[in-house]
Amino acid sequence: MSQASAAEIAMPPPLPRMISSQFAPKPATAHVATSAAILVAAMGLLVLSVWTFQTGAGPLGLGVQPPGGVSVVPTLPSSGTGTPVASATATASATESASSSGQPTATTSTPAPTPTPVLVPVLIGGIDSGPNNVCYPTVYGTATPNSLLVVTNGAGVPVQVRATAAGTWRVGPLTGFNAGSRPIRAVDLGGTLSSAAARVSLTAPPVLEVSQSAGELVISVMGLAQQSVAITLDGAPLLTVTLDGNGRAEVHQVVALDGAEHTVTAHYAATCLTPENSIHLSS
Repeated sequence: MSQASAAEIAMPPPLPRMISSQFAPKPATAHVATSAAILVAAMGLLVLSVWTFQTGAGPLGLGVQPPGGVSVVPTLPSSGTGTPVASATATASATESASSSGQPTATTSTPAPTPTPVLVPVLIGGIDSGPNNVCYPTVYGTATPNSLLVVTNGAGVPVQVRATAAGTWRVGPLTGFNAGSRPIRAVDLGGTLSSAAARVSLTAPPVLEVSQSAGELVISVMGLAQQSVAITLDGAPLLTVTLDGNGRAEVHQVVALDGAEHTVTAHYAATCLTPENSIHLSS
């Protein structure tokens, strides 16, 4: 055998390529292009997400309701150059009251305690008997607020009166008095059980004399000098006279009287209730 034949016999034939061309390495430029496309897509999604969160716009530009109660509807008006300009209109919704922890708070109220009334001894603050004491007296004073008082004058029926919430009281006119200076007492029936005393003065009514003569009534009046006296017939005003410096007046009044009984009265003319004298007439 020749040397060439031995070499051919010693070297085995080359093996067939078993790796498919699909597993062959690809050029580096293909990998770079694919990575760049993925990166661009990711950045686009990131920008879209940030813009959607800040404006509240949905995927198609529709308004959505993000947290916080603000509705945002984006619009795209055109600028003077024809380039869309993004803008948004926000409308705030109603808010709810919450505590610092974010939970609703509840308000409760405690009723105020009832104050204890202050006990005040009953006092007589004043007596109003009109000018020259011609009026039946009205008495007033102070006492424990809302307390019940009884006022007596030693002659008439006791009168009850209740103090106001401010602690003041007033009673009168007290008609159970005779002319002159008379004692009066106010007693607190509850609270302090205190009492107060004072004296009141009452002027006697005018003295009245009436006679008949030839169809006339002759009326004579005596009383306080320069005081006006009102005269009535059967309760209706008849006339008013003024007493002279000596406290006297006499008038003649024509009156048509029938056979019935009539009553003539005289009292000092005043806006208050005054004592009066009366005379009964019969023809």
